[in-house]
Amino acid sequence: MNEAYFGFDELPSIVWSRGRIKKRYTRLTLGSYHHKKNEIRIHPLFRERELPGYVLDYVIYHELLHFEDRSRLAKRRRGERVHTSNFHSREHNFPHKREATRYVREMMKNGIP
Repeated sequence: MNEAYFGFDELPSIVWSRGRIKKRYTRLTLGSYHHKKNEIRIHPLFRERELPGYVLDYVIYHELLHFEDRSRLAKRRRGERVHTSNFHSREHNFPHKREATRYVREMMKNGIP
């Protein structure tokens, strides 16, 4: 992933999150980037269920975009947008974005598999 899209010299660590599901399956955080710990957290759903690989790849790609923006995140004010228009345009460079977001939307609509 790094070689194909980013070329970073160093990468954040990737760990499993506690995996909370909020408000009766209406919101699920599949991944998050924490700039203070330089860590990407991935929902344990990916190790508990058999999900398409492109969904996990998309989540990691999305979080690496946050890693790329880490200096901006460190200076961000409360309430300031994390997902800017620039972020969204870079996010569309991931080739399976549409399929991954569609899969997650359907998974949430139908209940987690």
